[in-house]
Amino acid sequence: MSSFFFVLLFFGLELNYSLSIEIKKPTEKGLDEWKQYTSLDGREYFYNEALDKSSWIKPSQLVNNQHDSALIQHVSSKSIKELSVTRYFHRAAHRPSEDDITLALQCDVSRVGLLLGHAKRWKGPISVAILTTVHDIEKLTSIISTANSEFVRSVDIHVATTTEAWEHYPINKMRNIALSDVESKWVFVLDIDEDTIFSMSEYKSEINNAISKNSDINPSKTVFAITSWQYASEVKDSYPTSKSSLLSLWENKVVTTKAPHFQTAYVPEIGLKEWAEMKSAVTTPYHDLYEPYYIRRTAKTPEFDPQFVGWGGNKAIQAFAMAIEGYRFVLLPNVFSFVSDTPQTSLNHKPPANPKLPEHVWSQMGKRRGCDTCLPISCVKSCPWLLPYSSQTGKVSAVKVDLVKVDSPILQTTQQETKQKVQILEEPVLMLADKNNNINNHFESETEHIVVKSDNHNNIPLPSKN
Repeated sequence: MSSFFFVLLFFGLELNYSLSIEIKKPTEKGLDEWKQYTSLDGREYFYNEALDKSSWIKPSQLVNNQHDSALIQHVSSKSIKELSVTRYFHRAAHRPSEDDITLALQCDVSRVGLLLGHAKRWKGPISVAILTTVHDIEKLTSIISTANSEFVRSVDIHVATTTEAWEHYPINKMRNIALSDVESKWVFVLDIDEDTIFSMSEYKSEINNAISKNSDINPSKTVFAITSWQYASEVKDSYPTSKSSLLSLWENKVVTTKAPHFQTAYVPEIGLKEWAEMKSAVTTPYHDLYEPYYIRRTAKTPEFDPQFVGWGGNKAIQAFAMAIEGYRFVLLPNVFSFVSDTPQTSLNHKPPANPKLPEHVWSQMGKRRGCDTCLPISCVKSCPWLLPYSSQTGKVSAVKVDLVKVDSPILQTTQQETKQKVQILEEPVLMLADKNNNINNHFESETEHIVVKSDNHNNIPLPSKN
């Protein structure tokens, strides 16, 4: 009976683009089960697993200052029961060319108005996923009907509809929806409240210059990262519109890097002063919890993990996935994004929805590659996968190997039998090896069995981290 139910659920997901999630109801016992955690940016918060609710406020303060009924209402978690996706709710009048950069955005219906500014400034294709309730569809239709010509020409809208309100915005599901139908070769992953400042043509010029001046860049395995900025203390009437104007405002402490309390997220490893002096693109080492906005090739890039909802690790986990798959982070010198926030207003968001999720996902990603030490805040300094940024020189090596995918583990088979069962994966990857160059002979993912083809590999010694 149980298996039959999940089969039906699977086909329902495939055919209707719908998502069923259990709604947890608060219990009296749950009120006493709060535990303290630390978010990825170092702030303390509290989480109640029974209620599936997190809060920046100390629970004892809630109990002392509110009636129990009010507390239950405050901490109750309302999850999305069903999410149905309508592809191309609005289809852009002009289709993108192959070499265009599609701006991939996502938001709920309350922020749709921001799309008008994006369309006017970007002057290129935009793919946006919009989350709304069935009651707000008319509002969305009204906005589209009065949109400017740039919007009508350039914006594809995919609508995710739910019958209920939500506690935590399913941000990574929405990102994946926006990315799923991108037609151009390049995509720019950005959040709706970030301003691109520059047009698509200016970003295309930056990328073309980076590739032409760096013969060792493989566009298919490169993340073209940008720096991101905000106001330092108070919001002004206008944005910086060039790198020179930005640097002038930075020198006068009018602007600062995005999320200055958590600089590891948006400040590149090479540093902002180095970026300020850059005239051409340079490689910047990946570091723990680095999550820049970026442009990359549309095809074959890891998806955003849909388990992450709301704030906390949702973008960082995808950057980590790209790093361990060998993507190179190249910093663009003359473009940047900007958000109309201050350090105080940028903290106005809910705490993480699930405090156990980041460590679990980072750990599982590492284990599937033979590493037992992956953690969100301390991976790079101890991980030989992330060449050349590991400090483990002399203790382990990284070995580039070919992988083969098989339907079942290979035990004793002839060469002919193996050829029939085995499909060699497209690109070599890095695996862990000890000082004797021995590597794990296999590991399992959730959906397939992977075996190392160890007769074709080259040892790559790990350099020191300077």
